[in-house]
Amino acid sequence: MEITPQLIEQITQEVLKVLGQADGGCTDCNAPKLLVVGPADPLPASLKGKYRLCGVSDYAKDGNIAPYDAVVITALTNAQLCDIALGRDSQPAACAVIKALLQEKKVYRLPHILPYREVAPTKSNSELYQTLEGYRTKLKAYGVRTRSPEQLEEALTQKSPCAAPKAPQELPTASGKRSLISAREAQDLVQGAKDGTVTLPKGSLVTPLARDVFRSAKVTVLEQ
Repeated sequence: MEITPQLIEQITQEVLKVLGQADGGCTDCNAPKLLVVGPADPLPASLKGKYRLCGVSDYAKDGNIAPYDAVVITALTNAQLCDIALGRDSQPAACAVIKALLQEKKVYRLPHILPYREVAPTKSNSELYQTLEGYRTKLKAYGVRTRSPEQLEEALTQKSPCAAPKAPQELPTASGKRSLISAREAQDLVQGAKDGTVTLPKGSLVTPLARDVFRSAKVTVLEQ
């Protein structure tokens, strides 16, 4: 087979499709970012005009989920479904969704995107079918919400009820108690930061995901 530029381009496009490449949308660098797992084509034009749409390849550059306002899944393979349900983050798409859920970011999926549902359940495939249905149920339990393209914009702009920031959890150590700063606490601290500075209790333990949140927000972290 002759390797032509056209063949290379075709292969490249197929690889990007599998990876969930969806870079596009709003060209304003200050616009909020959405991580799109799958092609961006199904998303409404109004959404593309308000958000910078980034594919999984953008996330894979540094593995940092913090810069994205939310994750929208427009396509999902059976393997990716299983990986997310089992908390298996060996592939970029599954890793991004798992991190987003752990950081309590909004994660949405379009309906009718699960490949196994293209086949009707039968007596002979019922055990496998029910296993995959169980994984789908797990995603719902984890917080992945199903929305139509028309419902997405409203869902993304809807603000969660305001809650008082939680005090950092304290862990007992040999030298006394130390505060644990998780990604959730880090997000609360960033929102309440004054003059771009966050002050932590002395001796705080900061999780790697919390460090990602601080780094993405470009705040100065000080210790009391």
